[in-house]
Amino acid sequence: YDNTYAIAYACANAADKLSRDVKAFPVNYWDGMTAEDVAEWSGLANGLHANLGETSAVLAINPSLVDMERANVEFPPFPEYTVNTGAVHTAFFFTSPGSVYWATKSGTWGDPRQSTAEKGERYLEVAVRSTLAVLENIDKTFDAMPPR
Repeated sequence: YDNTYAIAYACANAADKLSRDVKAFPVNYWDGMTAEDVAEWSGLANGLHANLGETSAVLAINPSLVDMERANVEFPPFPEYTVNTGAVHTAFFFTSPGSVYWATKSGTWGDPRQSTAEKGERYLEVAVRSTLAVLENIDKTFDAMPPR
């Protein structure tokens, strides 16, 4: 998450070196998740880093990278919000390198203890579907814009 602006900056710097029909931009798979996907896998209630979904995805890809005996539960001590959390989290995470580690002692933001490779396969399907949805909407937006 903290990488998005750095990637966007790099893409903007590369833009004039690319042919006009090539676009470079950051894409976060979670930006295309449906409300149902978020309710199951993400958000403040489920966590956003090293949580059930991400840990399960790694188990599906390469289980030797995960030691489930060390899986822990931790959530940042966020206050109760009276506004949409997007702007608040942008202010915190985009201005603080290593912000997940700052917000949690372990770096975990969620509960990965019930992670399995099977859940990881489901999560990866969500990630692919949501990424494709974002890319489709980006294509539609570029196609809808008049030439300049």
